[in-house]
Amino acid sequence: MDRPVHVRRGNPRVYVGHLDEMADESDLFALFETVCQVRSAKVVRDVMGRSRYVGFVELSHEGDLPRALALHGSIFYGRRIVVERAREPDEK
Repeated sequence: MDRPVHVRRGNPRVYVGHLDEMADESDLFALFETVCQVRSAKVVRDVMGRSRYVGFVELSHEGDLPRALALHGSIFYGRRIVVERAREPDEK
């Protein structure tokens, strides 16, 4: 029996890893806005409000995904960032 295919509804998201602790949502938004239309940006924080060094950027259009992924390996706040398509919670 074939496994059901999960189709994500809504806008594509990218995972951004290896962020500097000083990078905030507006910085992340501004970086990705240089290459595509951004709907939102979020830096993941712990309960104390400190950065977990990762974030997510929601893009406005599926067609923007290749340009966003092209930022993988870019230097941002002095660190080489990781950019990948975000997995949905039910994906492994």
